[in-house]
Amino acid sequence: STSVSSAVGTPMTYPPVDAQPLVALLAPRIAACAGSARIATWELAIALDTTGTEIVDVAVHPAVSRDTTIADAAAVGGAAFDRFTACVEDAAWELDLDDRFARPTGHYAVTVAGPR
Repeated sequence: STSVSSAVGTPMTYPPVDAQPLVALLAPRIAACAGSARIATWELAIALDTTGTEIVDVAVHPAVSRDTTIADAAAVGGAAFDRFTACVEDAAWELDLDDRFARPTGHYAVTVAGPR
């Protein structure tokens, strides 16, 4: 979860935002990207930075988890995977965030995995 605070005027603290709704928003788009790039399985780390409900930065990388070493993540690649991650990044930029994400600024990080 993510906590955001602001110190302009009276300090305000916003409750943590559950980033998991991003997974639900991204999942069908990622599946479409995987299908067009012919990627059968994936595990991606996706980070979004926001100002209010506007997305101001997106990063998409192979995820490194308990089951994936850094060497394994580095070995994932090739033109198809590059097309896939570029498609996922474009899909993330196109998201329409709702009021759940309305904070002065926010950083949201999720890991999304496809069929295994």
